[in-house]
Amino acid sequence: ARFGLSSDLAFGFKTGLRLSTGNAQAVSTSQTLGGSSSNFSKYSVLLDRAWVQWTPHQPHVTAIVGRFASPYFGGDLIWPDDMNFDGAAVKATHAFNDANKVFANVGVFPLMEFQGDAADAWLYGAQVGANFKPDANSQFDIGLGYYDFNNIEGTFDPTYRDEASTYSKADKSYLATEYKKVVRQRGNTLIRI
Repeated sequence: ARFGLSSDLAFGFKTGLRLSTGNAQAVSTSQTLGGSSSNFSKYSVLLDRAWVQWTPHQPHVTAIVGRFASPYFGGDLIWPDDMNFDGAAVKATHAFNDANKVFANVGVFPLMEFQGDAADAWLYGAQVGANFKPDANSQFDIGLGYYDFNNIEGTFDPTYRDEASTYSKADKSYLATEYKKVVRQRGNTLIRI
C-alpha cells in the first residue's frame, strides 16, 4: 500500500511525502503476504518519499531535493520503476512546440557515508534527451545518460590468502564490506577486497 500527499506552496515551491508498506530494499517496497517473518507478523510502514521541489518563474527548470522518484528518463533496464533517489536533482526542458521538446537532467546522490571520510560513495548522473511526435499516432523518446559511481570501486586486499583452508574465515570479513544479497542485482559481482 502507498499513501502520498503533495502540497503546492508559495513562490514556486512544492513538497511531498509518501508512506508505503513493504520491505526496506532499495529497488522494491513490495509486501510479501504473511509479513516479513511469517506467522502473522505485522507489516512495516516506511517513509518512501519526502521531498521539496522548486520551479522558478521560468517553468522549464525544476530543482528537487530529498527522497524522490527517479529524475531520469528510461525504462526498467536502467533504473527500476519503484526505486527512489536520495539527494538533489535539476531537470530542464525546452519545448519547440506542444509535441517536441529536448531535456537535460543532472543529479547528485550520496550512496554510503563513512563518518565524513573523503571516501564517501556518491552517484553523479547526467542525461540529455528528446521527445518527438511527428504525427498523432507516433511518438519517439530518446535519451543518453552518464552515471559516475564515485568511490564504489573495490581494491584488492593483498593480505588475502588464496588458500582453500582460509576461504571460509576470510569470506566472512570480505563479504561484510559488500552489498547484501537482497540488494545485489543484474550481474553485480563480488571481489575480495
